[in-house]
Amino acid sequence: MRTFAATFSLLFLVSVSALTQDAQVAPKPTPPDARDVVRISTNLIQLDVTVTDKKGKVITDLRPDEIEIFENGKKQDISNFSFISNLTRKAEQPVKKDRNLPAAPEVNSEAKPENVRRTIAIVIDDLTLSFTSAYWVKSALKKFVKEQVQDGDLVGIVRTGGGVGILQQLTTNKRQLMAAVENSRFNLSGSGKIGTVNAIRPWVSAGETQGEGFRDDMMVNASLTSMYQIIDGIRDLPGRKSVVLLTDGFVLFPRSRNGLSSPSGSARNAILNSVRRLTDLANRSSVVIYTIEAKGLIAPGLMGEDNTFDMGSDQVSAMVAGRDKEVWDGQEGPAYLSRETGGFSIVNSNAINKGIDKILDDQSYYLIGYQPDEETFDPKRNRYNSLEIKVKRPDAKVRYRSGFFGVDSREMAKPTLTATESIIKALTSPFAVNDIPLHLNAFFVAGEKNSLNVKSYLHINAGDLTFTKEADGTYLADFDIVGVAFGNRGTSIDEFAKRYKIKLQESAYQRVQKKGFVYNFAFPVKNPGGYQVRVAIYDSVTKKVGSAGQFIEIPKLHSDRLTLSGLIFETVPLNIWQKAIVESKQVAYDADPHLDTSLRRFTAGSLVRFGYSIYRGKDKLGKPLKLIQQFRVFYEDKVIFESQPAVIPSDGIETITAMGSFELGKDMLPGDYIIQVIVTDELSKGSKKMSTQATQFELVGQ
Repeated sequence: MRTFAATFSLLFLVSVSALTQDAQVAPKPTPPDARDVVRISTNLIQLDVTVTDKKGKVITDLRPDEIEIFENGKKQDISNFSFISNLTRKAEQPVKKDRNLPAAPEVNSEAKPENVRRTIAIVIDDLTLSFTSAYWVKSALKKFVKEQVQDGDLVGIVRTGGGVGILQQLTTNKRQLMAAVENSRFNLSGSGKIGTVNAIRPWVSAGETQGEGFRDDMMVNASLTSMYQIIDGIRDLPGRKSVVLLTDGFVLFPRSRNGLSSPSGSARNAILNSVRRLTDLANRSSVVIYTIEAKGLIAPGLMGEDNTFDMGSDQVSAMVAGRDKEVWDGQEGPAYLSRETGGFSIVNSNAINKGIDKILDDQSYYLIGYQPDEETFDPKRNRYNSLEIKVKRPDAKVRYRSGFFGVDSREMAKPTLTATESIIKALTSPFAVNDIPLHLNAFFVAGEKNSLNVKSYLHINAGDLTFTKEADGTYLADFDIVGVAFGNRGTSIDEFAKRYKIKLQESAYQRVQKKGFVYNFAFPVKNPGGYQVRVAIYDSVTKKVGSAGQFIEIPKLHSDRLTLSGLIFETVPLNIWQKAIVESKQVAYDADPHLDTSLRRFTAGSLVRFGYSIYRGKDKLGKPLKLIQQFRVFYEDKVIFESQPAVIPSDGIETITAMGSFELGKDMLPGDYIIQVIVTDELSKGSKKMSTQATQFELVGQ
């Protein structure tokens, strides 16, 4: 029980206003059924097939009688046929913003399977990229995140040299994607090249690193292994998935000195076997591989950085020819991966983003199935079944998967997961596991000596946990909570795992059954940047799992810049607030700021109080401040309320606590809202005078 003093509120709650709303909820487009996946089993072969016209535009009106499927040369009877459209609407033009106020905030929200229209893994093959290519790839991906990622896109940006999983890096959050782009850089352990091709030098002979030796077999195997892990990581996600490989290329079929393909040798055979395993996994997992040559268009002949001093014309010609062959051979490896999985390869282009645009537009396809015969999955033969698909419509072009091994997908199913495996899977999945619903609110706070911390409040729905009634009338629950903080490279920087056995009396049991309970924890971090907090809970009785995750950006504390912590909340019934104001005295009320901060689920017709901290450097303690607070509330990207500026009391201390409040009108529409707090130092100049913080909350009915 708490007391509420009207005099305290009037002094520190710098703005109290009622919000109303006239806007109607706009209808949202119904997403396509994401459960359609490619299946390869003894009773059904189901394939995704892309058909385009001569201009490369997807044909959307094919009939079943216009398409034919051949397995190992034998025509098959089509049993099911449908068209799946994953094209999304183009992003709307941004609303003009007030120059004196920051733009509408983007807040953290968990990806939901029903809202995902396209799953795209952008793979930076930093084991092949030169220094020059790495620069252009990073520039292109910044534009990709800012302009090409759309609502409904689940995207991950990973590196073949990163050695980490893909699932924990898939997100719908643009800020998290931009952090991944910023983290990409030239890999000194990769190709080691500065330019996109090796410059000619007198001391390098034709047949050495130029031409035939452009990429050694170890790097090829490392890239293919990473690709396999990435595809294996997303194989269980719903629908068709796209992997976009940005690479300088790799040689799949090296040429001998006479110019003929020479794939012999144990290392080379191992690479070819890896490619076959990779393409088969992609085909079984409904993954289409697209490749983009990052080095761009390279004109044949001599370049300005070539040094042909004291070299004869024949030697120069041989060196140029070897380098040209290196470029051509390096294009064939990625192109082969694309062809075998139903994608395409983009080469000889300086416009990486145009290539990405073309790939994004290629996400509509036909889902076609047929019933295989007994020979397809004959265990004695275990053969590779080749596919051929023909379209009868003139000028139509068709892309499809080349084939599959005769092994039933159900025979390749993974065994039942252990408790540890279930928890790890939940922690790394881009989607929340809701067998036990969790709500996570993680935000930045500064500690002693300006230490950086991620503070988290986790709400657990106790109604989905197993409580066993004991002989003494108490209730016992046995569960594990595991938390992990991932850095901007997708690697764990801190973690905890705790086993809990909680025993509750009848009254406490009834209370947590109704309201749940809150578990709070903190992760210290050493450096500013983007972090992911993932939490999972495991019920040891039912084996149920719940998980939640959030991306958070930790700012750098500057001595001459204001920085805001995250927001904490507390709700108060309006009748209590009104009584306190009228009677100007303390009034008892029931409140739970931990619950309100973790859930951020507020009731219409209530008062919402929020608080936060303002940090500034020690060397500026003597500087006079005039801090002004404003806050705005957004609904569907529109400002529905903007408070009046109000002065925040400050007395020269290093950390300043500020608060505010607002009423939620009874006529407001249920749904998701955003509150953005803006603090300005009126005595400072330039961009460093302002700092903002934003949080999403949900409004529910009374």
